[in-house]
Amino acid sequence: GIVLVWTLNNVILNPGIHMTLQSNTDPLYIFSDHSLPVKDIHIGKGGIRCRLVTASIDRTCKIYDLCSGELLLNVVFDKGLSSVTMDILETNIFVGTVDGNILQYSIANPPRTKEYHISNKDESMVFPFHSKTVTCLSASLDCETLISGSNDENLIVWHIPSRQKTHSIPH
Repeated sequence: GIVLVWTLNNVILNPGIHMTLQSNTDPLYIFSDHSLPVKDIHIGKGGIRCRLVTASIDRTCKIYDLCSGELLLNVVFDKGLSSVTMDILETNIFVGTVDGNILQYSIANPPRTKEYHISNKDESMVFPFHSKTVTCLSASLDCETLISGSNDENLIVWHIPSRQKTHSIPH
């Protein structure tokens, strides 16, 4: 449940050092907010003001500001989480669950508290076609397409605005 963050500069300047808590190069941040293992991490493309998003089987998705290291938001779901990604604008978060659903959460209008609970019962935010754990997610640069992979051995291409499956590729 721990996420360690180093600056790329420290990693490049010390190529022989294994990046651990016992190394001579201290991590920039240590996030220990999850109670169970972290299954996926996504770092936004916003440069120094980007967001780091984590997904854990403890049912939480945590959003951090990488500039300050501050926890911005803790989103709690009904099911354990297995994968996470954001769109290029960092306004929508997509999380894959252990039961095969993909949930979309908009942070364009964030709640006023640091913790927010989301239920799977809200069908308006669910991409529902996988039958097993979603293992990987990727959003396109135009914010129109989402690709998901699952332990059900299918890759699905989604149209984000309509939440419709456009292609399914057995693998």
